Amino acid sequence: MAKYLDLGLRIFGGCLLLALLLILFVALAPILGVIPESPEANTGQPIAMFINGALPIIVMLLLLLSPLILVLSVWAEIFKAKNDKTWKIIWFAVSLLWFIFPLLGLLGLILYYFIGRKEMKE
Repeated sequence: MAKYLDLGLRIFGGCLLLALLLILFVALAPILGVIPESPEANTGQPIAMFINGALPIIVMLLLLLSPLILVLSVWAEIFKAKNDKTWKIIWFAVSLLWFIFPLLGLLGLILYYFIGRKEMKE
């Protein structure tokens, strides 16, 4: 039954790792010579525009959407559990805190991971 949360954690970790690698690439692109330094070299302009324009947007989307995957995987696990309705409502409300205040939601997901999973009936 814990396969949804485990899959969500793996996707979440992969998204964060990819975002960090893209941030590192954007920071090191001028040093590595990916972006030509001379303005006469017009061939590198599309590459520079992509690195300076599109990659930060991709990183931001990864960082914003990866927690949503984690929340959805927790919800799938909660609704598939065979516990009573009050248990489901309580843990759904705890994980719903993510949309009110992200740090509270992160705390709710951590509480579910350590407490709710032990109480879950499969």
